[in-house]
This record gives sequence, structure tokens and C-alpha cells, in this order.
Amino acid sequence: MRKSYLITAIITMLCFILLSPGLKSQEIQDTTFYDELYNEATRGNHYYMQVKTMADDGFILRTYYANGQLKTEQIFKGSDTPLLEGTTVTYSEDGKIIGTNNYRKGSYEGEQKSYYDSGSLYYVENYMDQKQHGERIVYYKDGSLKRKETFENDKLVYGNCYSIEGKDTTYYPFYEHPTFKGGEQRRIRYLINNINYPRKAREMNISGIVYLTFLVRVNGKVTDVEVLRGVHPLLDEEAIRVVKKMPPWKPGKQDGKPMNTRFNMPIKFTLAG
Repeated sequence: MRKSYLITAIITMLCFILLSPGLKSQEIQDTTFYDELYNEATRGNHYYMQVKTMADDGFILRTYYANGQLKTEQIFKGSDTPLLEGTTVTYSEDGKIIGTNNYRKGSYEGEQKSYYDSGSLYYVENYMDQKQHGERIVYYKDGSLKRKETFENDKLVYGNCYSIEGKDTTYYPFYEHPTFKGGEQRRIRYLINNINYPRKAREMNISGIVYLTFLVRVNGKVTDVEVLRGVHPLLDEEAIRVVKKMPPWKPGKQDGKPMNTRFNMPIKFTLAG
């Protein structure tokens, strides 16, 4: 009788494994270790660990701190170019929620929230059709109002900042994008002077626009350069090379404080004649 029960239990377990859509459609493809700046590192010398789990329509990317605490679980959907979808909750190293973000096709959609380490709400803002729309409200750590802004289709229509005492104070932008030191013309001049059009690409008559994404750190350094949409490995690699060599930028800011900021940039390769 005991043997019969054991066989039944094994058969039931096998049926569960075979029929479970989550287990059937997913498998861990890759595990990568990073330091605090998201440069690749080795196990034991890492600050983050990322586990990529493949699914039928994309993949799930889980990021963990070195202590094993989950930082984020992000869902990417799409067969050709998977994009962020759904809600991503971000946790601190000690397990507190420090942010909730909603995505559609890789962009913010709906309500976005950020929290102080204490757990109190830092700010809440809204997006509609991939554009900032509605109110952004920012609070001091004690819960008092710090700023209030209203947006329509990505355009600021009203903005006011307040002191900790609740009085009107000088308004300044909540987000300030990173900029190349010297301005846009100097950035263009840098690219012109430093891009080496690959000889093989010329011979093969390959041209086009390489779309890159990278992080500008709080110290201005450019890191984590990746191809968003490439043209050909020859041009993609040259675009990555020249961006990695860029001098420090003026970092982006959030609420007046420098922050690590992701920046997207196209690089155009054109054949003369």
C-alpha cells in the first residue's frame, strides 16, 4: 500500500511539472554578476546578481543584492525586441519598497511612485500614452508638500515649489537631463573627430543610424553602453567604442541632486557620394 501511494505521488508530481505553463515555458538562460556601477564582476566580488529567465513571449529579469534580497523583477515582452511591461517594484537592500513603476512597451505608463528609505512617499507622477500627463507631487521626508506640478502631453503647464515651512520658493525643474560639457555642438564635434568609419563597412557599402543607450553617472562618467537598435556589428561596435571614450558629462539631476541617468543617443554613419 505504501509503495502504491509513493508511485501515485510521483506520477502526480510529474504531471504537475509537465502541465504547469510557468515551468514549461521558462528556463534560466543566464546569470550575470555586477559591481555597484553595473560593471561585470565575479561571484563573491559582486554587488548585484541578475538572473534572466526566458519565456515564450520574452523574458523575466530579476536583480538581487549580494545579500540575496530581491531588488527588482522586470517583465520584458516581445519576440524581436523585448520591452518592459507591467509593474516593477524596487526594493532596498533591507527589503523596503523604494519605488513602483508601471510600463507599457518599454515606457512609463500610469502612476509612478518613489519612497524615502523611511518608507514615506517621496513623489508620485503620472504618464499617459508614454507622455507625462497629470500631476507630479513631491513631499519632504516629514510628509509636507515640497512641489506640485501639472503636465499635459509632456508639457509643464503649472509648477510651484515650497519651503519646508510651506511657503512659496524659487521654482526649479524636477528632472535635469545630463549634458555633454560644452553643449550640443561640442558633443557633435567630438563624434565627428573621433568616429573611425570601419574600412570593411565602407567596402560593403554599409550605412545607417545606430541607436545607443548608456548611463551618465553622478560623477559624469559614461557607463553601461548598449545598442538599442543596430545597423551592422561593424558600425555598432564603432559607435559603442567612441561613446565609451567620451569625457565626463554634466550629470543629470533629480530634485536638485545629481543622479545616475540613462541617456539615449543616435549615431549616424553616412557614406560620402
